[in-house]
Amino acid sequence: MKDFDVIIAGAGPAGASAAKVLAGRGFRVLLLERQRTVAQYIPCAEGISRRVLVTFEPEDPRWIAATVDKVRFLAPEQETFEVLTPKVGYILERKVFDRHLVNEALLAGADLITGATVTHAERTESGVTVYYQHQGQQKHLEAQLVIGADGPGSVVGRSLGLRLDLTPKDVHRCHQVLLAHPSIEAERMEIAVGQGVAPGGYAWVFPKDRGLANVGVGILGDEAQARRFTLQFIAQRFPGGKILGELASVVPTGGHRMDLVGDRVMVVGDAARLADPLSGGGIPQALDSGHIAGEVAAEALENGRLDAQTLAEYPRRFWKTYGRYQDLSVRLRDFYLELNDGELAYLARSLKSVFDGKILTTPDAFFLVRRALLERPGLMVFLLRKGRKALVDYLQERILGG
Repeated sequence: MKDFDVIIAGAGPAGASAAKVLAGRGFRVLLLERQRTVAQYIPCAEGISRRVLVTFEPEDPRWIAATVDKVRFLAPEQETFEVLTPKVGYILERKVFDRHLVNEALLAGADLITGATVTHAERTESGVTVYYQHQGQQKHLEAQLVIGADGPGSVVGRSLGLRLDLTPKDVHRCHQVLLAHPSIEAERMEIAVGQGVAPGGYAWVFPKDRGLANVGVGILGDEAQARRFTLQFIAQRFPGGKILGELASVVPTGGHRMDLVGDRVMVVGDAARLADPLSGGGIPQALDSGHIAGEVAAEALENGRLDAQTLAEYPRRFWKTYGRYQDLSVRLRDFYLELNDGELAYLARSLKSVFDGKILTTPDAFFLVRRALLERPGLMVFLLRKGRKALVDYLQERILGG
C-alpha cells in the first residue's frame, strides 16, 4: 500500500486547490511545502479580479488589502490616461489568503509537511516515489500520483520527463518592493510602459493601503536589471519613498505549448507555465488549474487509470476556459515587444480617446480590445504598417467578427 494516494509538491494556491478537491473526495493527500512556514515568501503583486476571486473564495476583508477603483496608465511622451473600475478588482493580502487556502485543504483531510524540499521523483511499476530533504535528512514517500505545484523550476515535472522548456520571450524577471510614500492612493493602480521604464514589460503600482503599495517591474532581462529598473522607477515616480521589503521572481508563460501531464504526473500553476503572457498575472490560472487537476485526478484514481492519456483531460478542460485568452495574449505580447517609445505613445493616445475617464465594469480582454478597435479603426492601419497582417486577420475574425 502506498503512503498516500497523491503527493503534491508545493502549497501555494494551485497545490492547495488541488489538495482540497482530492481530500474532499476521500483520497489520502500530502502537501510538501519547501518553506518552513506556509506563505512565508510570496513574490507576487497580489492583484486579482473580483470575478475570479468570488468564483473560488468569498470577498473576505481578511485577505482584501485594497479595492481598485481606478487604473492609471503612464506611457512615453508623458501620455497618461485613467479608467474607472469600481469593484472590478482587488489587491490581496496573499499571506492571509494562501494560508486560508491551505487550511481549507487540511480541513478537508489533507496532510502537510513544511520545510520539505523535493529533490526528485521516480516512477515505479505501480506508482511514484518522491524524494525530499527535511530537517537535514533525505526522505522519500510513495504515492499513486504526484502533482507538481512547485513553481517555475518544477523539479517534479522535469524529473518525470515533462517538456517544460521556456523560450526567452516566455520568461519575465520581476523585482518588487513594498513601498511607503504619501502620494500613493489606496484605490488607484498604476501601469507604466516604455523602454526606459521596463523594456519588454511594464512597471506597476498596486496599492495595499493609503501610502503603501507593491511597486515593481517585470522585464525581459536578468534579476539585476529588474532591480535597477525598479529602483529607477521609484526614484522618478515616488522620490523619497521608503522601502519596507524587496522580492524577486520569475514569471513563466508558454504552458499552451508544453506537456502538463504524463503517466502518474501533473503540473499546475507556475510549474505548468500558465501565467498570462501579456499581463503576467497568474493567481486565477493557479486556482483554476489546481481545482481542475484535482477533479481529473480524483476521477482517474476512482477509475484506476493514471496514464497520460487519461490525465490529459486536465489540460483539455483548462484550455477550454483559458485557451482563447491565451491565444489573444500571446499575439498581443509578441506585437507589444516590437514597439518603440514613439509607437507606445501613439497607442496610449489612441486608447486615451476611447477609455480616459470612462467606467469599465469588466477586465475581459476581448471586450476591451473590441471596443478599442471599433472606436479607433486607425489601429488596424497601424498594425498593417507594422507588417502584422496575420494579427489584423485574427482580430477581424475572432474579435470584430465574434
